[in-house]
Amino acid sequence: KSGGLHKTVRVDDVEVEVSAVDEATVAAVGGELIPVMTSHRQDGFTISASSEYTGPNYGESFMATTATVGTVGWYSPSEATADWFIEFPEKQKLSKYALWGPNNPTNIHHYQPRTWVLSGLADDGVTWEELDSKTDQPDWSMKELREFPIAPAKAYKKYKMHCSNNKAGSNQMGIGKIQMWDSSSMYETTITPKTDLSKVPTTVAIPDRCTLSPAGYTYAIDGDDLKITGAEITLADDPNLKRLAMAVKGDGVKFKGGKIYIKEKP
Repeated sequence: KSGGLHKTVRVDDVEVEVSAVDEATVAAVGGELIPVMTSHRQDGFTISASSEYTGPNYGESFMATTATVGTVGWYSPSEATADWFIEFPEKQKLSKYALWGPNNPTNIHHYQPRTWVLSGLADDGVTWEELDSKTDQPDWSMKELREFPIAPAKAYKKYKMHCSNNKAGSNQMGIGKIQMWDSSSMYETTITPKTDLSKVPTTVAIPDRCTLSPAGYTYAIDGDDLKITGAEITLADDPNLKRLAMAVKGDGVKFKGGKIYIKEKP
């Protein structure tokens, strides 16, 4: 065995040896984390800023979370360098974040930062640990969207956007909208056959002999069951193919049983 997987595959009492079995956990973009906020504190979320405009329709820090790009979003009227904070109900590991330029016909988007640092607050409650930074980015257009993937290394409960260097060159700062996504994990397993693929017995349904159509899968929780609907696998029209196999792996997962449904050609 290697990586918890057999290095041989038995088909009709014949062992087909593989030369390597490697496993890797790969980070993928998960769900969007920030809800639409109607106040600074809501459902365990807290949003604040080093300063904010308290106008009736725009400017407060939580307004950078609106479902559609707001008139202005968050706007700091008195700082050339300003901080925007969000605290989650529990720790979250980010995989991507996005910034939007304000939706405003005037020059409000000139207050959008061109230099910023995204940080997470360490467990000591004092140290900010840098996760991503951008310097001298291009000027922003109205309603412009920019997305920034990051390598998720650690989960934090509180995050900070330290913003500076706007186009206006004034003591004002703002962001039209901020979005964040969490990180989910998926597993990749690579098997390298010792036997050349062309010499693998025809009774083995290796990937070269089948096609996924369409690619991908969906899943749903049904009581205590996890139901996975995979892509349809189209096998070659070969009567010698005799077996199919299914494997499920994940941290803390106990696989009790499963079914593979096979449908005949119409």
